[in-house]
Amino acid sequence: MGQETTTTTSRSDGNRLLTVAEVAGRIGVTPYTVRKWIKGGQLSAVDLNAGGKLCVYRVPEDQIEEISRRIQIIDDSTEDNKDGG
Repeated sequence: MGQETTTTTSRSDGNRLLTVAEVAGRIGVTPYTVRKWIKGGQLSAVDLNAGGKLCVYRVPEDQIEEISRRIQIIDDSTEDNKDGG
């Protein structure tokens, strides 16, 4: 895959748009996982290259808190299962 820059942009509502690499780094997953979530509809993103061959995704910063919360719920559930609960 191509290398992504870490250029962050802002929307008119003041919400920053983060690159796939920035999102991955913040929540501790790979860029591949972030792209998979975007394509699967689990994470909202903007494609800056709409209609082009390559997708250039930017994720609104407010989505980071939401996806982090979901990851925490999954982690907690997994821990409960390890403890037999």
